[in-house]
Amino acid sequence: MRVLLFAVPFIALGYTNTAKAADCTVSGDTVNCAPGETYEPANHGGKKLHEYETVYLHRTANNQHGYAQFSNQIVFKDAFITVEGSQSDGVTLRNYGPTVDFNNLTISASGVSGDGINVGRDNSGGRLTVHNTANIEVQQGMGIRSVSSEMGPEKHLIIFNGDSNIVTHGDGSWDAGHAVYAGTQTYGCGPSILKFYACRTLSVGEIQLLGGAANSHNITTNGDGAYGIYANGWGRIAANNINVVTNGDNAHGVAAQRQLLDYYYNRNDTGVTDYSGNVELRGNVSVKVNGTGSYAFYADSYSAADGKDSVGKTASIRSFNSDTNTIVDDKVYIISGDMLATKSGVIDLWMGNGSRFDGATQIRDNGVLNLNIAGENSAWYLSDNSSFSEVTLRDKAALFLKAQGALPVDYTLTGKFHNLSGTINLSNNSLAGDQLKFEGDYHSDGGQLFIDTELGLDGSVTDKFFVKGDTSGTGFVKVTNIGGQGAQTVNGIRIIEIDGVSGASFTLLGDYTHKGDQAVVGGAYAYRLFRNGLGDDSADGNWYLRSELKDKKPHYQPGAPVYEIYPQFLLGLNTLPTLQQRVGNRYWSHAGNLMLSQGADAIEPYAPNSEAGSYIETSGIWGRIEGSYSKMQPRTSTSDATYDYSAYKMQAGIDGMLHEGETGKLIGGITVHYTHGVASVWSPYDSDLGRGRISSDGYGFGGTLTWYGDDGLYLD
Repeated sequence: MRVLLFAVPFIALGYTNTAKAADCTVSGDTVNCAPGETYEPANHGGKKLHEYETVYLHRTANNQHGYAQFSNQIVFKDAFITVEGSQSDGVTLRNYGPTVDFNNLTISASGVSGDGINVGRDNSGGRLTVHNTANIEVQQGMGIRSVSSEMGPEKHLIIFNGDSNIVTHGDGSWDAGHAVYAGTQTYGCGPSILKFYACRTLSVGEIQLLGGAANSHNITTNGDGAYGIYANGWGRIAANNINVVTNGDNAHGVAAQRQLLDYYYNRNDTGVTDYSGNVELRGNVSVKVNGTGSYAFYADSYSAADGKDSVGKTASIRSFNSDTNTIVDDKVYIISGDMLATKSGVIDLWMGNGSRFDGATQIRDNGVLNLNIAGENSAWYLSDNSSFSEVTLRDKAALFLKAQGALPVDYTLTGKFHNLSGTINLSNNSLAGDQLKFEGDYHSDGGQLFIDTELGLDGSVTDKFFVKGDTSGTGFVKVTNIGGQGAQTVNGIRIIEIDGVSGASFTLLGDYTHKGDQAVVGGAYAYRLFRNGLGDDSADGNWYLRSELKDKKPHYQPGAPVYEIYPQFLLGLNTLPTLQQRVGNRYWSHAGNLMLSQGADAIEPYAPNSEAGSYIETSGIWGRIEGSYSKMQPRTSTSDATYDYSAYKMQAGIDGMLHEGETGKLIGGITVHYTHGVASVWSPYDSDLGRGRISSDGYGFGGTLTWYGDDGLYLD
């Protein structure tokens, strides 16, 4: 025969034989119960088990829980529990109103169908709370489980108020594998009359993973079909800061599902009622799934074959706090994996600044999936075609197309899209030819669209934005030229194609403004954005980049006149001074050998000019400063440019005689130069922000050679 050994009334430490078991070991304020040992308060002065600072419980037998409570309220400080037998839970609550609190709790469960914590269906009003740290590792069961009651209306509740680490290693079948589970009994419940009572749901099973901003809940599953967080049937889970990782196929990160799946019950004679699970996300969320068929978020209301929906609520995962009845819209979500809302299931996430979603979304069979992504540091990296109910980008949040190699990307989005000062970025791979198609409506309120285009002729390669539905509001387009040399267009390069009502107004974010319109530069051409094509396409509602023609001339970008004038401007700065300007007077005719000498003590009169030779200075140091202003209006100019410029020059040098002969002298010199010039350029293609301007400084040194002949001939 097997009996229960009670530490206090209605508290069981485990099952044992009628023979007296060995007593637990007590050392100071620590008690250690090894396998086969029980704690007897009478042997320790009446001190109860939970009154010790630290409690160690180790159980190895099958169907022997580490700690079981059946009623009353008990408060533990620190507990370490190990169970190894099959169907042996670390902590389990049974009967009516059992309540247990732990300051810190560590559980290791390795047996088949052995949970870490199990607030089972065969109790009413069970409540377990861990106030600081919980560490739970389970091999073949669930991490923590709160099951809807079949005994009474009081809800079952597990609360973690501090940090927690929950790890499971089993597959998600036969009541195993899931890390955090709240809801209806999942096994032993079916359509036969004998199994109706196993499906009774008289109250909610609830789990709260709470704590402050500094606390976090780390959840990991390692097995196929093992979910991280799972609300099923009449199950509710509220979570603050969670980090979920699943490793296995068909292992969802966060899941909400309808009760009973293949069965629909609402029988007054059994108390079986149909409900769906709900997950409330109240804090920061990180979810990563590793495995085929695994979804980061999964909501399934499983509409019945008879057309009836859930009696309670649809299965839902929301950024919501039911305690305050408010949307939680300022938390960070880091999501790696896809999302699926099916059969009226609901996923409604509000992602605050700093969020990142790598994946795709799907809705099936009336599923509802809404994403609201906000903040300049938030982004959705779209990895595949996606369907949704509504997606909203707010406050500079961005949508990027995730490249799948070196080829352009082609994705389709089905659903309503709102771009409220966000950015859709098709240019992140620096490769023209990407396509983003919207099967639904597109609304923009200050939203931006970034694209890559090879600016050239009408058929140039470009990223494209397709809208099968209607467009509304106002938006902006930023174009990056990918190697285009520019060309004259006719209709233009089509970048936005709209099948429905073309109600949105798009403005180009160009390189400059010309005549009130933004323009982007491609080679020597300027492209502006136009609604509608030309001719037969004059009312098509599409948007084109067009380098329009004026007087049969290309519409040049405002840099073209500057480039045309620049060589002429530089040539003007490099003009050389004349010999007279450089060194002044160095040569005088008939100014040499002015005196004659004849005989002793002869008078030396001046020689007559006709008999005097030339006088040439053979050395000198010189310097000069020059300023000038010029206005030029060329007769012909490709860009119809006119310009004026001012120049300032400083020059200095030193000269010396290198050779003297019978017919003249050779003078050599070294020079240094500085020049500064500023030009203003006018053209019909000027930007609205102002004309072109050139500013240049020049530095140099050089050498000179000058031949002065006695006969007046010189060569410089």
